[in-house]
Amino acid sequence: MKRKITFLSICLIVSFLSTSLFSQEKIIAYPQSGEWVSYDGKEMISKILKDGKNLWIAANSGLLQLDTETESVTFHDLGISDLPRLRNLVKDKEGNLWITTQRSGVVKYDGQRLLEHYDKSNFSLATDQYCTSIAIDASNNIWISSLSYLNRFDGNAWQAWTTPRGAVANNWFISDLKFERNGDLWMSGDSPEWRLARFTGQEIQPVPEITQAVSRILIDQDNNKWLASLQGLIKYDGTHCVTWNTENSGLPANDIYDIKQDASGNLWLACNKYLVRFDGHEFTSYTNPLLLEKNERDFILCLELDERDNIWLGTKLSGLFKFIPAQRSFLRISQSPTSIETVSGENENFLIRSTDSKVSVNFLLTAAGKVSLSVFDLQGKEAASLLKDRYLSSGNYQYSVHLTTGVYLIRYIVDNKIITRKILVK
Repeated sequence: MKRKITFLSICLIVSFLSTSLFSQEKIIAYPQSGEWVSYDGKEMISKILKDGKNLWIAANSGLLQLDTETESVTFHDLGISDLPRLRNLVKDKEGNLWITTQRSGVVKYDGQRLLEHYDKSNFSLATDQYCTSIAIDASNNIWISSLSYLNRFDGNAWQAWTTPRGAVANNWFISDLKFERNGDLWMSGDSPEWRLARFTGQEIQPVPEITQAVSRILIDQDNNKWLASLQGLIKYDGTHCVTWNTENSGLPANDIYDIKQDASGNLWLACNKYLVRFDGHEFTSYTNPLLLEKNERDFILCLELDERDNIWLGTKLSGLFKFIPAQRSFLRISQSPTSIETVSGENENFLIRSTDSKVSVNFLLTAAGKVSLSVFDLQGKEAASLLKDRYLSSGNYQYSVHLTTGVYLIRYIVDNKIITRKILVK
C-alpha cells in the first residue's frame, strides 16, 4: 500500500560578497550560508539508497521513496509491524529491494508488494530478529548480518556462520558488509574482540590492525578500505593503517557514521553533526546550524549522493536533510503535508571580515525590519549577542566583536529569515 506525501522544501542561497569594498583587509567568504525554517522532524533514518532519480529511504516508520526531481515522497506500507524500524536495504539484479529490520527479520519487496518475509518465527533464518547489514555478491546471493550470525541466501535456502568471538556473547553486531572485486566479503563491527574482518568463503578472519569501532566500509578502485570509525577516518591498504582524527587533521569530530565517494574521488563523511568532504589532502566541514542546535544525542547516520551529486543526510532524531555542494547550502526536508513556502534573502547584503581577533559584520537593509545578530561556538554556546530583536531602518550597518582563537558561527536574522556563516578567528 502506498500513499503520497509532499515534502516541504525550503532554502535559498544568500551570498553577496564584494572584495572591492575592503581592498586593504582580507575578506573571508564562508560557504556555509543559507536560510532556514525551523520545524521539528523526529524520524530516524538509517539508510538512503540511490535508484536512478529516486531515493529509497529506510526509516523507523517504514519505507519511503523520494523522487529527487519533484521532491515528492511515497510511503510504502510493508505490513510487517506497527513500527518496523528499517535498518538497511539493497537492490538485487531483478530490481527487488531487500530490507533488514530491527524487529521483523528481512523482507523482499518489488516496489509494489511484499514478495517474501524471512525471520526466526518461520524458520527461514537461524538467527534473532535484529538484522543489521546487507550486501549482494556477484552471483546475486543475499548476505545478511545480525547480532549473532552472518547469513547467506542463495535463492533457495539460508546458511549461517557464527561471527568471531565476542560478537555473540556480548550482543555486538556487524555494522557493514562490503564485497571487493576478488569476491572476499569485508565486515565491520563494534565488538571489543574485532572491529574489521574478512570472510573468504570458509572462515571469518579478524584484522588485528584495526582496533577502533567501525561504522561503515568503503572500498576504492585500488582496493583500499576506507573505514568510518568512531575514532576518526581510517585507510587500510591490507597491511598498513593511516588514521585521521581531530588531533592530526581538520576533522571537526572523531565519530564518523557513514562514508561515500563522489565522481571526482572526494570522500564525504557523516561526522557527528557535520558533513565533511575529504579530497585526499584536506578536510572541509559543512555546518548545519539547525542540527547543531538539536539534542546532543542527534547526529548524521547516513549519506547518499543523487544523480546531481546533491548529498542527502539521514539523521538519528531529525529526519532528512539535503546538501547542494555547488551552492553550498542546506535544504531541510519534512514529511509535514503543508504547503511549499519559499524564503528569499535577495534583499539583504551580508559580509564578514576578520583582522586578527576582530570580526566585523556588514549588512545592508533595503527595507526596515527587526534584526538579531549573534555569535556561537561550535558547541552551540552563545559567545556574543550584537543585536537582539532590534528594529532598524533601511541602510548600511556594521557591528564588530573581539573573539578568541577558534571557529564560530555568525547568525544574522532579519524578520525571521536566517543566514548562518562559519568563521575562523586566528
